[in-house]
Amino acid sequence: MKDPSSEILKSVYTLLNNNLVVDTVNYPVYSIVPNDIEYNYVHISGLNLTDNGTKDSYTSMVAILCDVVTGGFKNRGTWTIADSIANQLQVLFVRKNLTFTNFKTSVLPFLESNLQLEEKTDTGLILRKELRYIFSVQQI
Repeated sequence: MKDPSSEILKSVYTLLNNNLVVDTVNYPVYSIVPNDIEYNYVHISGLNLTDNGTKDSYTSMVAILCDVVTGGFKNRGTWTIADSIANQLQVLFVRKNLTFTNFKTSVLPFLESNLQLEEKTDTGLILRKELRYIFSVQQI
């Protein structure tokens, strides 16, 4: 079976990039966060694959972790922004199709877990929502 990791990351990035808009502000999406970014972004931070195939079908269960980060230097993150971005993530994952070249989605994405984290720093407050989505892909 081919490794679907790069296709999955590309498809998730394409689905989310330029589509997370709250109050006319477009929030960026990164698979690698640049050093000069301080707050208000989404980080595709993890991908875990579990082989679920048989001799007749090549299937992988996929867990993808998206971090919604608000706040930062001299800025207080707000749960309102984090929740709005998280809601848009949910809508995009559930209502839009992930597109692949060599795979098809055999189980549609669903939100497995939603964790809220708050980090106080000397210069501000960073709020994070970690959203873990699960779905299945099958090689075609």
